[in-house]
Amino acid sequence: MEIKLMPKQSYCLNSPSESILYGGARMGGKSHLLRAMSIIYASSVPKIQVCLLRRSYQELTQNHLQGVGGYPDLLEDFIDKGLCTINYSKMRIDFKNGSMITLRHLQYESDLSSIQGSAYQLILFDEAVTFSWHMFQTVRACLRLGPLKVPKDFPYVVPRIVAASNPGGAHGDAWKKHFVDHGDNIIWRAPPHEGGMLTQYVPAKLEDNSIALENDPNYRQRLMGMGDPAIVEAHLNGDWSIIQGGAFSDLWSPISHVVEPFLFSGMNTELYGN
Repeated sequence: MEIKLMPKQSYCLNSPSESILYGGARMGGKSHLLRAMSIIYASSVPKIQVCLLRRSYQELTQNHLQGVGGYPDLLEDFIDKGLCTINYSKMRIDFKNGSMITLRHLQYESDLSSIQGSAYQLILFDEAVTFSWHMFQTVRACLRLGPLKVPKDFPYVVPRIVAASNPGGAHGDAWKKHFVDHGDNIIWRAPPHEGGMLTQYVPAKLEDNSIALENDPNYRQRLMGMGDPAIVEAHLNGDWSIIQGGAFSDLWSPISHVVEPFLFSGMNTELYGN
């Protein structure tokens, strides 16, 4: 079975980084990359444990188990040859070589107790900004090689954690600070208190997914019709500088609500007890 990747997706797969945030713009091939990576690792490394996470069960099923490009579609040849099976009730893909891809959701912080103690060698976060930074840190602690024997000719990093996301969201600022603010494609080592991993942000835009763009050339216009210019810029061009969380995104404007710095000398110091 051949898994097709775009150049930017291949760049991410082949990167020496251990911790990667991939994405930015919509339709940059984020979810496909995560599924492709999980299949490549699971089919090539016997007994490897892979975990793919989304915030809700409904998102897992709709985005990864249905439609063109979902797991059943990508694994059709493998299933026909008896090389793997999809267990829908357990949200798990079992490979004949002993590898496993587990699909999990963490809708609430309390759900973290169900994953603590687990051991995975590849962890994948889909729509990362929907997860709190505490969730990411807790799940990251489940990333360990353990007794797994990785084939010497396997060319990719193990163990590894890869997240994919658009900008924004309630938790986007933490993801931006840890990954995006260090620069595009820059590989750096995080300090020990942040995991100590080789870390990288790999930006992906609409143009990086040439197959999807060729198949649906009008998608750009639909993105431009989202309304809020900041949201359009975030999702069309992967701009992470928009207000994170969006609580005041419908009220705040850099034109109306930002003033030049000025010196204020009229403070009544007696009022403040100085």
